[in-house]
Amino acid sequence: MAERTVTSSAEWKQAIAEKAGVTLEEIDAVLDDHDIRPQSVFPRTRRLRVRSVRFGGIKHGETQRFEFLWEGLDRGLWGIFSGGNSKGKSSIINIIRCALQGRFPGDLKADIWKWLDAAEVTISIDEVQYSIALTKDAGSENVEDASARLERGEDPAAVIYDGKASKAFEQAMSDLFTDELGFDRIHAFHKGNDAIVEHGWPAMSSALFIRGPGGALFGEQVVDGLPIRLVQWFIGLPWISTYTAAAAAEKRLSETKRKQGVSRAAIAERTKSRVGALQSELDGYKGELEKLPDRQRLRRRLIDLDRFIAITQADVTASRAARDEAGTIFGLAKDSWNEARRAYQQAKDDAEAGYVFRRLKPRCCPACEADLNTRFKADEVDICGLCGTSDPDAPEGNGIDLSFLKDAVADAAANAAACEARATQTSDTFRDASQELGKLAKELEGIQRELSVPDQADELSRKVAITEALIKELSGEESEDAPTNADEIATRTDVHAILKAVEKVTKALMEQTQAETLKNVGDALLDYSVRLGVQNLESMTLHSNKLEIKQGGADETFSKLSPGENLRVRVALALSVVSVARASGVGRHPGLLVLDSPGSQEMASEFASLMGSLGDVIKDEPELQIIIGAVHRPEIEGVVPASNRKQAFDEERLF
Repeated sequence: MAERTVTSSAEWKQAIAEKAGVTLEEIDAVLDDHDIRPQSVFPRTRRLRVRSVRFGGIKHGETQRFEFLWEGLDRGLWGIFSGGNSKGKSSIINIIRCALQGRFPGDLKADIWKWLDAAEVTISIDEVQYSIALTKDAGSENVEDASARLERGEDPAAVIYDGKASKAFEQAMSDLFTDELGFDRIHAFHKGNDAIVEHGWPAMSSALFIRGPGGALFGEQVVDGLPIRLVQWFIGLPWISTYTAAAAAEKRLSETKRKQGVSRAAIAERTKSRVGALQSELDGYKGELEKLPDRQRLRRRLIDLDRFIAITQADVTASRAARDEAGTIFGLAKDSWNEARRAYQQAKDDAEAGYVFRRLKPRCCPACEADLNTRFKADEVDICGLCGTSDPDAPEGNGIDLSFLKDAVADAAANAAACEARATQTSDTFRDASQELGKLAKELEGIQRELSVPDQADELSRKVAITEALIKELSGEESEDAPTNADEIATRTDVHAILKAVEKVTKALMEQTQAETLKNVGDALLDYSVRLGVQNLESMTLHSNKLEIKQGGADETFSKLSPGENLRVRVALALSVVSVARASGVGRHPGLLVLDSPGSQEMASEFASLMGSLGDVIKDEPELQIIIGAVHRPEIEGVVPASNRKQAFDEERLF
């Protein structure tokens, strides 16, 4: 039975309902659950053009600010040329790419990114101008320190984004081109991680830039069949995003069902092994958690220590004062005791000195040295040899009373001993208080050191909770996601049937226009490839999954082309997509193509030869804007008008 023609989204849903044998309400529910949106309308081509490029900054080791300005760009062929490599061509092109994608620093070299303090790229979509600006400090390497701004129109300009040059800015740029150019997303299912991935503006915009030979026929990524998908997308085929979303959803559900069909014994064995591994991890987490200090107890002890230290500090201060006071009193008492002793000793010495003097028996007069023997009798007489008086009493009997001085010495000694005991006691008290304060301070320091270490308890507790939940789920205690009855299994089978119907119906719609359009692209690709210098080509046929090449009587593939042929075919395909879209009046290619010459000397020469051929080809596409960056060679002379060039001669740099 032939499929009837579908011309609208409503008819598309009706065809799916008939094929799957379900209601439109069920169709809507499945489409909503899997974010599948019909895209039946042919797109309207819009023109994207780079209007100006400005950037500046300060190079490492220099103080003078450099600035690059290129303005007045429009349709046609524009060139950035230099006398050699590493003169700034690729950096200018990469700044354009970063601005269009909202990704800084992107492919910019680290030193260029570090030098920059400002960059602004002005573009237009049809006749509406947009300004993409970046500012940061020269020398800064952190993208989080950079600010970005996106404005629409001029005098006055509407600010679309103003903030950090982060993922939010990248999303703002993606939203802009998605809305303005009518772009959507291409979906693909990755079996390895059971995920549906979306390729949006970053992947699509990469098709506007060609940087020498590459593994991808169109764009820069070979995964998920993106090269052909992007060709289909840019030439304006409807239903592309719908088909890729439906196919990805169907593959994911098929993979889910396949996994559900695996032997339960094998699942149980894997589950058991996984639970064992998780249990080991859980034991390890708990063991680490037990080794951690009790931070709540330490904080409580910290509060107590603060109070104890305050009290002990007061005791230390008081005992120090008491010690100092007792020491002072002891010193005074000791001085008094010593003074009493000296007074007592002096009195004794004075008395004894008098006695000794009186006991002297001089033989001559100390004044005249006259002999005094006549004054003494032969027998010893207790008389004074000078004055003749009888011998006085001994010192203790001389009438001087020294008992009060002796008592004073005893009293002073007793008082000094008491003061010394008091000084010793207060000194011991101060020492004990100081030692206690030291112990408390040391304990405080230890607790503070323990608390200063980052707390791993929360992270370990989180891991414990997650691991316990995983063990619980794997052990079968939580199985809400598994089909539990025949009705639920039947429902899931219906979803799969609906998704297969969506994929089949949408693919048929896409293929209604695809065959003829891809044939036109293949014909244009052959023509442009020959005109760009690919030799011995006989035919080129573009299918929905590959490119067939007949060259010199032999079958060839894109991956086996020489680097020069690879580059020329990639450029030719980009031109073919634009040409076919223009001829059909539909398409999503915005008419911008940026070519950057490879760094190798051999490929730079190949690139220059390609540019020489490109001069005539560009005449077929007057609305196309092509920006090329290349080492200047004779082949380029006359291809790019002098007014359309930014050029540095010999050893000069472009900025």
